[in-house]
Amino acid sequence: MEALMLGNPTTRDQVRQLRIFNEFHAQRYTEAGKLLAEIPESELLALPPRARERHDIFRGYLQLLSRLVSPAPAPDTGAPAFRMAKFLNTFTEANKDKAHLNVHLIIISLVDAYLGSSGGHALSPEAIERYVYRYLREDDSQRTKLFLKALLNLYRQGPESGSSGDKYFRELRLLPVNTFRFPDTEIIPYERLWKLLPPALHWIDQRSVVHPSTVPPLPTGVQRCL
Repeated sequence: MEALMLGNPTTRDQVRQLRIFNEFHAQRYTEAGKLLAEIPESELLALPPRARERHDIFRGYLQLLSRLVSPAPAPDTGAPAFRMAKFLNTFTEANKDKAHLNVHLIIISLVDAYLGSSGGHALSPEAIERYVYRYLREDDSQRTKLFLKALLNLYRQGPESGSSGDKYFRELRLLPVNTFRFPDTEIIPYERLWKLLPPALHWIDQRSVVHPSTVPPLPTGVQRCL
């Protein structure tokens, strides 16, 4: 019976997503990248759009991790250069899930902008605030709400703000991780992702810090996320 179930492409992909999710949580990022690279393109294209976009979200996080951890996950040498605006423009289903899948696009874009954009524009801080107020009101969204507020403070204030966002994290740590929405939430646990952004890192090149006065207009892809 198990063999028959795994013969179903959708079931097989659900098992694969669970494996990738577990590799992220175990901090085995290179292994997660290998699992993604092993998926035949024909099989990926045959998946429902929402499932395909989950794989793209996994890849987006790997792009961030390639700039945050050492040793970095090996890049996919066959893939084109990563560009944030192009990445955001590929999503049609995640944008509809405002409280869960779409949050990943905002997190990836915001961290990317803070590190120095890899091609594309940053999100408007005001737009993120409106998003948080409008879509993250439910109890199971409170950790995400606090995390976005902390990230937004860090993004706005730049490297001088070393402890910016800590007040939100004191609240966040008191809340349990929502395990019922796998794999739609916390692909990298929020506390861990935050620790990968120490103030010292952002002093390496102050040109990479985007301050509110220099935030550019929202591109089409980002507007759809909000």
